Amino acid sequence: MNSSMAISLLILLFLGVNNSKGQDTSGLILFDYHRSKNLTLPSKDKTQSLQVKDKMKCFGKCIEIDWCQSGNFKTTPEDNGLHVCQLLPSDRFTKTNALKDDPVYENFNIKTPCHIKNKPCLNEGKCVFKNSKHQCECKNGYSGEQCEIEPPKSCKELLQRNSSLTTGLYPIFPTGTHAIKVYCDMVMEGGGWTLVYSYTFTRYYSFTSGFNAVTPLPSWPISGNVPISNTAPLNENNWAALEFKLWKNIGGEEIIVKSNINHWILCKEGPASLVNSKPGSITCRVIKNVASTCHDSAPTSLVFENYGVSFLRGSSYYIFDGMTNAHWPSHDPCGQNSENHKKDVINPHGNIYIR
Repeated sequence: MNSSMAISLLILLFLGVNNSKGQDTSGLILFDYHRSKNLTLPSKDKTQSLQVKDKMKCFGKCIEIDWCQSGNFKTTPEDNGLHVCQLLPSDRFTKTNALKDDPVYENFNIKTPCHIKNKPCLNEGKCVFKNSKHQCECKNGYSGEQCEIEPPKSCKELLQRNSSLTTGLYPIFPTGTHAIKVYCDMVMEGGGWTLVYSYTFTRYYSFTSGFNAVTPLPSWPISGNVPISNTAPLNENNWAALEFKLWKNIGGEEIIVKSNINHWILCKEGPASLVNSKPGSITCRVIKNVASTCHDSAPTSLVFENYGVSFLRGSSYYIFDGMTNAHWPSHDPCGQNSENHKKDVINPHGNIYIR
């Protein structure tokens, strides 16, 4: 019988008569054992040092304590004939650089599924042994028992995974690796909407002036002389725009354009696509009437001009004009390129959500 088998058998016998915690001992508890080694942990780590008659007692003490993952057993006895037994909350797997050569110590650690299985945690997840079973501590937004579930790329994915989420700020991972904090509307039109753009106007009270424009602009493939934003807006009054190249990673099959001076519209792409910078016809409907005229009238096409993006019904509907020396940002529910928007509004602004 080799040494590891002998240790396993002895531990099983030990548990049969020393199971003070009432745990299930029907399964065999295995240890990794390393002669002339000492796992040295920082002083801030929780440890326990005691004296025992032999190494089997040291093994048993570790089994009795929930947080114990490994131990150091001093092979040379003290003056009283007992051996130093150090109980540790980590092991050589979680503290890879802490196992040191030491001729008077032997190190052991409990063999858990973390060590027996071949990388039970995926996507850089960390395996820990708690409450007699292994658990995966996931990184970079991954989740699931083995960190197998990819991080959410949108507010829609967040809501699909947890229908009780409320409107607010959440981290999402549009690139799959880096988290971005975004504002999610979890109620409007079924919820799961990611706010990608919040804007105001440069000259609201001179609305048809060529000096009036929306500000800021997203990093759309257009020209403009107002500031360009690549930072996600944290609410509807935080004038900013998520980096445009990330919009298509989040969604974009559905778009909501809302403003406190024009009707709110919900559009579905095809063949036009805002997130793919593709002009053409688009299917939209009004979800809230705001202006006093042309109720339930919605745009029918999407156009990319050199100065901005336009949702058109006739000549205009929503014009995101980003130039302060020409044109003007029409918000006309009648599609007449006229001043049919709501007047005298405090804090005039608008927002784009995608799903």
